[in-house]
Amino acid sequence: MSSYICYMDYLLPEQKMDVEGIFHNLSEDKKSSITDMDAHIKRFKEDTRLDRIAYFKDGQEFSEKVYEMVDKMLQAANIDVKKVTYIMCGNEHLFRANHVSTIHSLQADFGFSNSMILPIMHPCAATLCGLKIADKLLEEDKYILIISGCYWENVEDRYIGFTMRGDGVGLTLVSSHGELKVCDNKSLNYNNAVYDIHGAMRHDPSLSRMNLIQKGSEFLVESMKQYKCNEKTIRKIIQPNAGYSVFHDLYSYYAKVNPELFYYDNIADGGHMCDIDIIRNLKDYMEQQEINKGEYLMIYTPDVEPTFDINYYSSLLQKV
Repeated sequence: MSSYICYMDYLLPEQKMDVEGIFHNLSEDKKSSITDMDAHIKRFKEDTRLDRIAYFKDGQEFSEKVYEMVDKMLQAANIDVKKVTYIMCGNEHLFRANHVSTIHSLQADFGFSNSMILPIMHPCAATLCGLKIADKLLEEDKYILIISGCYWENVEDRYIGFTMRGDGVGLTLVSSHGELKVCDNKSLNYNNAVYDIHGAMRHDPSLSRMNLIQKGSEFLVESMKQYKCNEKTIRKIIQPNAGYSVFHDLYSYYAKVNPELFYYDNIADGGHMCDIDIIRNLKDYMEQQEINKGEYLMIYTPDVEPTFDINYYSSLLQKV
């Protein structure tokens, strides 16, 4: 049975801090690793084009906004909560914000009595992973809800070298009907860790990020081959807001695609919000552009483990 995205939405916090503010609020230990702070910030902003980072005031606000988004979805989609068979969720924040599991609380409070909670601990790819799983689990006249949420409590967790993390909430509702058909999915788990299980070095640590980009570019090409599509038949590739040059310059070079095939409009405002980026960019692009019936969009994201192992996902979507 084919699966469709019948509802998607996202929320960004009202509070924003500029990139300079994040850098200047880092610990002295982290600051000491940056030789020239002003020059580093200048290079970082030129490379990523990130400007303002969205953040929740605290864990309570984060949980309340997740509730607000679920309530909004139930009213807009007008569905019977008893028909939601799975609540898939990415990011551990949804299980421990403010000493509360937001997911377990909303399951009880909204009456999702027939829904199994299914954690997907690939936070940068939970929605895409969920779409792939939903293709196997979806039942006729039932729904699968995918919830994504980011709440980085400490400023230290926001700057991760090549990007900055922001906070947000995203929802995707999957069913057997809707305006976006999930035509196909592809995934790859790539062992890119510097060390093996015996502690021996597998490759130079400095190669980890370039491996991520080169393998990701290969994965994009392989995805398009599997989908029997090319840059002329795909309206847009929707990717995360981790940075500008990594996709405009590097991915386009290695994958040999037009840099304008990627979507950049939301990079400056909000920060990298795990896979909420994908929901946000997809929703905004479809509202900004007239997508004709039968046209294709591709969504893509890498999920990077703390070990720098990588989980790649893509999906081919068609407007119906």
